[in-house]
Amino acid sequence: MRHSALGIPFMGYAAGDSFLHRLSPISKMIVLLIMVASLFLFENWFVAVPAAVMIILLYMAGGAGLTTPVKILKHMPLFVVLIVLAHVFLVKASDSWIVNAGNGLLRSLVVVNILLAAGLFLAVTDPLDVSGSVIAMMGPFSRVGLRTGELSLILMIALSFLPAIADEAGRLKLAQGVRCGFGGRWLGAGKNTVTLITPLIVGIFRLADEMELSLAARCYNLERPRSTLGTPVMGRSDLFVCAVAVIAFIAGLYAKLQAHN
Repeated sequence: MRHSALGIPFMGYAAGDSFLHRLSPISKMIVLLIMVASLFLFENWFVAVPAAVMIILLYMAGGAGLTTPVKILKHMPLFVVLIVLAHVFLVKASDSWIVNAGNGLLRSLVVVNILLAAGLFLAVTDPLDVSGSVIAMMGPFSRVGLRTGELSLILMIALSFLPAIADEAGRLKLAQGVRCGFGGRWLGAGKNTVTLITPLIVGIFRLADEMELSLAARCYNLERPRSTLGTPVMGRSDLFVCAVAVIAFIAGLYAKLQAHN
């Protein structure tokens, strides 16, 4: 059974008992951050292509299926075209348009890999554990005066607002379409989009007021320590996975430094 993770429609939690499901959400988040850093730091085809294959295999091994990757990829063609055109006509890192187009495709693949990795993380991690993992990972920074409770709250609110804004825009578009408010192409479509901005902004502020009332009704106090439903615990398998990810990252960084020297 698939439940929406953080309200993102095509990135949902697929309940299961695979090795990935049993890992601590903290270790999965650490590996995700290392993977994102590696994709940007070691930006080449020899890293991006194997990473894409590995992520797809992990989807299948984790029992999450290929529904999420297919839905993510279905939203990407226009993005890829825009990135390639930007590299060909704006960036121009080389005199050859073929090289520039290849760079655009590589950048697009890196972004797609990051989205696929994030989708995999949400597919094998219970949404209730995500917030607790963020708080647990930020815990050591509280010793240096960082207000980790506020940062984790801001992060979770930002993540929850993204799908809320999309839902609000969809409802407004449907309501105006029923009233024959949409039609035409090009300039007409742009004009129709502009008519959504004002009610969308009003709706966002209304959602913010509702969230503020909800927090006040629950007597939320930033001065008090945060509590969670469960405390994430890392076992031997979590330490092994994190160690492998760190060693691979250090090895890649060493190889890159050696290549520059």
